[in-house]
Amino acid sequence: MNPRQPIQCRPVRAWLPRLLATCLALAAFWPSRLQARPVTFQFRGIVSGVQADRTYPGFPAGVTLPAVGSDFSGTYTFDSDARDTNSAPSQGLYTTPAPNGPVRVNFGAFRWDAGGSFVSTTESDAPGAPDTYEAGSGPGLSLVSHPELAGFFNRNNFSLKLTAEDPLLDGPALPTVPPRLDFGALKMVTLWADNGANTRPTPVVAITGTLSSLTLVPEPGAAGASCAAAASLLLSRRRRRV
Repeated sequence: MNPRQPIQCRPVRAWLPRLLATCLALAAFWPSRLQARPVTFQFRGIVSGVQADRTYPGFPAGVTLPAVGSDFSGTYTFDSDARDTNSAPSQGLYTTPAPNGPVRVNFGAFRWDAGGSFVSTTESDAPGAPDTYEAGSGPGLSLVSHPELAGFFNRNNFSLKLTAEDPLLDGPALPTVPPRLDFGALKMVTLWADNGANTRPTPVVAITGTLSSLTLVPEPGAAGASCAAAASLLLSRRRRRV
């Protein structure tokens, strides 16, 4: 009978990189599998147009607005179980009220926040007709970065819109994974910074931009659970080998 061989344990540094890589992979994978609530999408892009009516009564003097070619970014959050309030079979409208659907929008030094969000979808089966995905702020989008201007710009709105022929959407159901931008013929965001007394059909300030990315933000709790699962898996495999 052969004597028992001594246990050979690799040093921590030999398997720690593998553990970290597994944690990162699972952190990205977990939310899409569990459809974690809430779901947050992050967007980035480049400002393509800025229109401002500086002749409007009371327009703040000396305001430097975001420039064409500058970056914008932000996030919006929605409930993956939000109820569809649109009865049309090919359309969906999903709202997440404040404070569970926050929207954060950054254009240069300017930031707007809202407590609620919406997502709308339209899937068209007609030849040549595009699918449409739109998301944006619910009521109460406020300019939070410049309190001295918030009294004038007191009516604001933000929307993100994608249109493309199939396969932008898989039906009108609420997507919990961001639509792919490479399918999009239109990849646009619009922000209106307006005054509540304005009765004209156009806002005092309108900023448009072109999306360059739309990604899922992993939920912190899911990432932590993923790492714990990965560590448990690797440790159990080590025990079996020894």
